Amino acid sequence: MTTAKTIGRRVSLLGVAAAAVLFAAPAAWACRGDAQYPAAQDQLAKLQAGGTCTDCSAWKQELDAGQAMHDDAHRRNDGAAMKKSLQILDGVQKKLDAQ
Repeated sequence: MTTAKTIGRRVSLLGVAAAAVLFAAPAAWACRGDAQYPAAQDQLAKLQAGGTCTDCSAWKQELDAGQAMHDDAHRRNDGAAMKKSLQILDGVQKKLDAQ
């Protein structure tokens, strides 16, 4: 038999669980660009240091512009700009992986 007190406890537990999910979720939903832009910059720097990259300066400019767009898209919550910034990242990453 369910009493009002039991129902109240269940509702309270659901509220606590929902709050926990809301506070924990942003870390789980982190944008891939937040990790992949720095990784691509590091990969590019290694290629530049090795002297094996003839197009590195152009790729660096692309990455810098893409990352600036990415950061701005986060600030403005602009999905279209975010998508474009990730396309830039993917294009440069393909070039880096081909090296």
